[in-house]
Amino acid sequence: MENMEDKGDRDCKEDAKKMKNKMVQRRKRNQENEEQQDARLRQVRLRARERRAAETEEEKKHRLARMKDATSERRRQETADERQKRCTLARDRYWEQEETEEKK
Repeated sequence: MENMEDKGDRDCKEDAKKMKNKMVQRRKRNQENEEQQDARLRQVRLRARERRAAETEEEKKHRLARMKDATSERRRQETADERQKRCTLARDRYWEQEETEEKK
């Protein structure tokens, strides 16, 4: 009888060790993935910074105009509901800001 309990305890301990090892491995993989993602992001930002530093004034004007056009196109395409939601959120943020300033 005691032998069966010992075997059960050993099985539980082994299962716990396996689960812990899996957790440790998962954490390692997640950390490695995050580090790789951070490295890629730093690389992309560096390339963008270098590209912006190398561009001429004319290219800069064109880039900014494209960004502005993209924003206005996105706003034009948004539905009335989306626009209403965006405006409501902006209004709520404004009123919250006003209330916090009044309290001060």
